[in-house]
Amino acid sequence: MENKMKFDKLNKMRSEQFRALDNDDMRGTIQGTHDKYSDVAHFVWELIQNADDAQASKAYFELYDDKLVFRHNGKKRFSISDIDENGNSMRPLGDVNAITAIPAKSGKQESKQPTIGKFGLGFKSVFHYTDAPEIYDDNLCFKIENTIVPVWIEEDYPSREKGETVFVLKFRQKERKKAVSEILEKLQGLENPTLFLNIIKRINWEFKDESHTFKTTRKEKAKTSNLKCEVVEIVNNEEKKRLLMFSRDVKMHKEKYEISLGFYMQSRSIVKDVSPNIYCFFPTKDSYGLNFVAHAPFLLSDNRGNLKEGDDVNDFFHQELANLFADSLKMMCKFDKEEKSTLFNWLLFERYLKLFEDFWHFGFGYGRNREDKKMFFDSFRELIRNDKVLLSKEDKYVNVKDCVLAEENVYKAFSSSQLCALFDEKLHLLPRHNQISRDFLKKEFGVLELQWDAIAEKISGDFMQNQKSAWISELFSSIINSDKTQLFKHSDIIKRADGSWTSAFRSSGEMNVYAPSRDFKTEFDVDFVDEQFFESHRDFCEKIGIVAPDYQRLLENELCPKYSDDTHGITDNEAAKDMEWVVGYWKSASEDNRRKICVTLKKYWKFRCLDGMYREWNNMYEYTEAMEEYFSKNAEKPLVDLGFYTKICSSCDLLTFLEELKFSRELRVFRGVTGLTSQLEYRQHQNMVKCIYEKTGYKYRETNKLEDFFIDGLDEAVFTKRTSLLLWDSIKKFGIKNILVHFKMHFEYKVWHGRNLKVDDCIYDSSLFLYLKEKPWVFIGDEEDGKLPHEVKKQDFRDCYTSDDIDALNEFCKRLNFFDPKDVSENEFEMIEMLKSKGINNPEELNARLSKDRDGEEKNEEESQGAGQKRTNEIVRYIGRELYRRYIEDSLLKGDYREGAEGEPYDFSFANQKFTCVSGTLNSFKDGVPLHITTSQNRFMKEVKIATFSIVKISLADLGLRKAYNAMRERFSPDFCIENAGVIAECDRIVSDYWARDSKQDFDDEIREYVIHIESR
Repeated sequence: MENKMKFDKLNKMRSEQFRALDNDDMRGTIQGTHDKYSDVAHFVWELIQNADDAQASKAYFELYDDKLVFRHNGKKRFSISDIDENGNSMRPLGDVNAITAIPAKSGKQESKQPTIGKFGLGFKSVFHYTDAPEIYDDNLCFKIENTIVPVWIEEDYPSREKGETVFVLKFRQKERKKAVSEILEKLQGLENPTLFLNIIKRINWEFKDESHTFKTTRKEKAKTSNLKCEVVEIVNNEEKKRLLMFSRDVKMHKEKYEISLGFYMQSRSIVKDVSPNIYCFFPTKDSYGLNFVAHAPFLLSDNRGNLKEGDDVNDFFHQELANLFADSLKMMCKFDKEEKSTLFNWLLFERYLKLFEDFWHFGFGYGRNREDKKMFFDSFRELIRNDKVLLSKEDKYVNVKDCVLAEENVYKAFSSSQLCALFDEKLHLLPRHNQISRDFLKKEFGVLELQWDAIAEKISGDFMQNQKSAWISELFSSIINSDKTQLFKHSDIIKRADGSWTSAFRSSGEMNVYAPSRDFKTEFDVDFVDEQFFESHRDFCEKIGIVAPDYQRLLENELCPKYSDDTHGITDNEAAKDMEWVVGYWKSASEDNRRKICVTLKKYWKFRCLDGMYREWNNMYEYTEAMEEYFSKNAEKPLVDLGFYTKICSSCDLLTFLEELKFSRELRVFRGVTGLTSQLEYRQHQNMVKCIYEKTGYKYRETNKLEDFFIDGLDEAVFTKRTSLLLWDSIKKFGIKNILVHFKMHFEYKVWHGRNLKVDDCIYDSSLFLYLKEKPWVFIGDEEDGKLPHEVKKQDFRDCYTSDDIDALNEFCKRLNFFDPKDVSENEFEMIEMLKSKGINNPEELNARLSKDRDGEEKNEEESQGAGQKRTNEIVRYIGRELYRRYIEDSLLKGDYREGAEGEPYDFSFANQKFTCVSGTLNSFKDGVPLHITTSQNRFMKEVKIATFSIVKISLADLGLRKAYNAMRERFSPDFCIENAGVIAECDRIVSDYWARDSKQDFDDEIREYVIHIESR
């Protein structure tokens, strides 16, 4: 009776509410509750949910052509709450009050408490099919009209049993066919409806001759303090599925909520190629794209089809599920160890890596819908980092820090224990799977992938000693198949005849061990490969380069290595014995082998010299009396010691042998490249550094280089008629033209130009030139003393020191200032002789005293030089103009430019009455350079009353372009002029290259600009 009174009050209030809403302005509110769901049959889930809330263990759907009947055996009965004087339902809210209410919209703060909810908005979708859903319960029976008005029903539903709750949805006459079709489709598509319910274990539905049963059973597999694992069996009619379900309670807002992850199982393996939707008791439309069923009491959108995005509650459950994911995989590994199964195997590992590829390979996800998935990747990565979850080649779970990968043939050949022995540390070999897994492990954890070169470096004789013959055969086969045999040339992988292990070749490249040979006899102590080993592994031995010994190999492998490096450890007795063997072998060899012997000795051997030192072939000379005399005062005497070698064997054999070696008979020209901060190589350079510093005037920032030329032993040479001709023969052999080039040394220096360190160079007389010019090395006729070049007549020198290259010989004489009577008059010749008698022998002093009588010749020479200087100035000014023009264009300054009058700079004028006149020069400007006003500049200052006038001085040396200019001049000589199109093209390239590497700021720092402001008075 009490329920009836409360019901009547609720009926009255809802009727008034409906009348208030039943107008044009508010009617859409009720209709909106019907249309909220795109899935109009969603109420099916709401009915199941209500049954679970009512603590039902079973639920039934009976579909007919005109209605749907839903029953459940819930223990909780339908309730109704009273209404206060303001028309508000009292708390706790009764079921009748809830099912007839219109849920509030988002004007108020929504609850953050996750819950299944009961009789939510989803139930209102029943009004798509019925006008008045009926509900029958032990406590009361009623129907709902006009969406929200409860109406009392006096009689119970005929087939309802005591304790049952029955929902009856009578379809509207015109929509029965559609209703049956849509509801049947919904029932047929139910997916695991009992999986995450609290109480219901069984659901049935029937329609005519079709029936369906859903049933869930659970069996606990393992349990820890915070994790429970169950084997869940789902029955869908005759179809059965099993899930390995992991669950735990999590706390939020001081309340406990259960979250779960379920992995489908097939036999004893985890199914990897599925992608179930996320559950919030029932499936939503969202998915992680991973291979497990995930459940948590998420907050859902109004239509309960999707998870709310960007919600703190949902983010909390995403993270907790990600943590549960990692813990589930860890527990799977524990099951695998205990039950000898492989739940978390490499196939599953690779599947996850493929699904997570966006995060580890590309480093980011695509939008907010990927943030939840990234939580799973982060947990997965930390699991790999911290726990033993990687399956090794031996099917043991190991930690990633102890793991290595290996290329295919290495993986096949080696076990983890063998790698531990090789590398002397704990290592586990991971299986050889796809590229994704290898890339992930290398990128995220720095796991090394072993190649054959690492194996070759580590393999040792001790390791090989402990291996079985069968495995060694497999190893050699893998190496050959990989085509990596040559990597093992220096590895201790070959077995000697004495049973020890060694390498096929020494580190210096010589053969270390030979193929067995019973016929070959030698006095040398050499190693042979064990016969049985060689026969068993012949392919590998031959592939690596092991061959039987012969005399040529003994020479290359046993004798030459002793001489290839430092020979301080070689005694004269040992050297004599070795040479005796070499000469004996050479004497008995064929012509081809003799040539091979000579080539080998020239490349590796060191020979005893007169000073007792052992030198390489290319640093020695053939012994001659002239050579011995030339080097007689020199501490170093690089001549073959014939006396030493003639004691070894007959002089006839020795001389013939040395003749075939063909030691040098000419002196060598050296090029010395030295740093100015280090001790210079030649004595003639003692004052060179000081001279160069004084000439350049720069402060150096880095080590500078000096490229100088000299002839071997020239600084301490003893000169006689014979040794002078030896020097001349060496010059001719090298080439007089080449010697002329070596008369100049190159000095490279680095100096600051503005903010940039630039490289420049200077050219000076070389040590070779200075020596030949200033030392008395020339002998004429029967004279016993040598003379300086300028003391010798040119024709006398040419008569004694002959050459087929007449032009080069004349140039040589001209460079060294040999005296030529044609160059002076008879009076001048007499004056020179008179000056010499007074002790004036220096060519510069002689020229200075003769200069007054050569005004006419000097004038002609100046005119010739002036023509060359004019061509140089034109080209330098062109480069300067183009550099400044590019500067103006890049600075976006509007204006024009024109060439000045002949010999004048280039003019640039701008709209803002600024006038710039550009002057180009080759060498650097020094401080205090006078400011010259040209004709065009003077004209401008007269024509313009008020203006700013600038003179820009551009030096190729200051801009670091001197070297490029010199190279261009040498390339185009003698056609080096502004009319040459090739010269102009090269100038343009120099300008382009400059602006490609330097900025406007660099240009401003490196040029000199003088500014004049003009004001008319």
